[in-house]
Amino acid sequence: MKNIIDLVLWSGGLDSTVLLYELLSKTQRPIHAHFVYLKTTEKRYDAENKAVDSLLPLLQKIRPFEFSYSIIDYSTRKFVVMDVFNYLLMAHNIGCGLNYKKVRACFAWIYGGNSSYVGERDLAYRIRDLWSVYSRGTPLLNKLYTPYIGVSKQEIFNKCPDNIRQLSWSCRQPIKTENGFVRCNKCFTCKELNQLKGEL
Repeated sequence: MKNIIDLVLWSGGLDSTVLLYELLSKTQRPIHAHFVYLKTTEKRYDAENKAVDSLLPLLQKIRPFEFSYSIIDYSTRKFVVMDVFNYLLMAHNIGCGLNYKKVRACFAWIYGGNSSYVGERDLAYRIRDLWSVYSRGTPLLNKLYTPYIGVSKQEIFNKCPDNIRQLSWSCRQPIKTENGFVRCNKCFTCKELNQLKGEL
């Protein structure tokens, strides 16, 4: 059994794509990237899946890594618990099945550090508490690795090459056209990215 591997929970969005890119580029530790095909009423799962399919061969050229995916379907429900809680569950399930002595679960969660928004800080605490429950009794699972807590979105945006960044997908309500998916430019993630790009 090998020593340690980084398990990256990868959504195809900007933050998790940059995290995967940085770990591939700046470390030599083995990596397993896991994509959760999370079907919700927002219906962005196909756009995220397409982003992952496009990014996968490009990122594999940096250095090879393991890849897997799972499907969680909430598409018939109006309310879905936050994405990150589903990712925590899958990190536990996938991590316990990897043939390594230690697994470091890597999340591109950016809130909870110096955030002035109490709700975001509380959510960060809930994430850590939930992970402590999942990892209890499973010594192979290390503490969560969340390097972007307290890091600005602009800093994350600047960390990644244009060709990789442009293939990521962060729009919450994509519009499907004959030529594929286009951004809605109305959701909070679209507005945030537009600001970063100086388009507003």
